Amino acid sequence: MLEKDAEARAEGQEDTLALVSKYAAEVEELDETEAMLLAKVETIGARRTKLLEDDIPKLMEQVGLASFKLENGAEVVVDEPIYASISKKNQGDAYQWLRDNDHEDLIKNEIKVALGKGEDELAKLVMKYLVSKKIDFTQKESVHAGSLKAFVRTLLEEEAQPGYTAEKLPQDLFGVYRPKIAKIQKPKVKKGGTHKTKKGE
Repeated sequence: MLEKDAEARAEGQEDTLALVSKYAAEVEELDETEAMLLAKVETIGARRTKLLEDDIPKLMEQVGLASFKLENGAEVVVDEPIYASISKKNQGDAYQWLRDNDHEDLIKNEIKVALGKGEDELAKLVMKYLVSKKIDFTQKESVHAGSLKAFVRTLLEEEAQPGYTAEKLPQDLFGVYRPKIAKIQKPKVKKGGTHKTKKGE
């Protein structure tokens, strides 16, 4: 009886391990397939980016168009977003330019003070007081990325207006980048399943 039980357990173990081997082999096949698909997706993404950010904008610029309607009702639109960032290397000069041109409100000042218990009132005092009392503190200046982007966009729009006399934004100092990017806007679809068309189409 004991021998039969041992044989049954051994057979059951072999069947289980055979199933484990089968599943493990399937996982390996799936890993290979996934790697191939990811590589393909990466290639497709790179090609799509080149078309939208290089090929199409250049062709549209050649014919002097910012938008173009396709036969299927979709529209190709070339946009020119504005990006800006202040590198650590340019931080001092950029902040000084903002202060010199009355834009210091963009600069966020953060002062951290190492104080002990019971010194809450002292934390409310101004930095000059801290210096006079020789209390250790650290100061950090920063400009919010979203605020910087909005500021740069507004200032560039103002510079483009006739009669602008203020000092122009040093774009290299603020890392201004203005790529031309094409977008494919799908036609709006009505409930009936046909896309909306403008008069004259």
